[in-house]
Amino acid sequence: NIALDLKKDFRGGSGFKIPIPFLSKEVKWTSTLNSNLNIVYSRSSGKRYQEGSEIFQPIPMLSTLKISPSLTYMFSRALNGRFFIDYSRSFAEASNQTTTALRIGVSAVLSF
Repeated sequence: NIALDLKKDFRGGSGFKIPIPFLSKEVKWTSTLNSNLNIVYSRSSGKRYQEGSEIFQPIPMLSTLKISPSLTYMFSRALNGRFFIDYSRSFAEASNQTTTALRIGVSAVLSF
């Protein structure tokens, strides 16, 4: 098994003045962008020994690769969102079958 997990956060702050006469209050917010990249590779195989027998049985190989990048953005406490991609590919020697899966998602949450 080999796993790699990379994360990076970006933070920013800003503000603006409300253009109403006699009201010069400044509204401020802070935004955060979290990025994440996860990569996992695994491979398993071997030999099995039956008690009372001197013959080893091979265990079929199974290998898997998963790559999952994601971004999460928080504009304010009331507005945030997420974007992700999940890609996986596996090969099973026992069935000689390769399986590929791709998931893509976007979400936005507005709280009031």
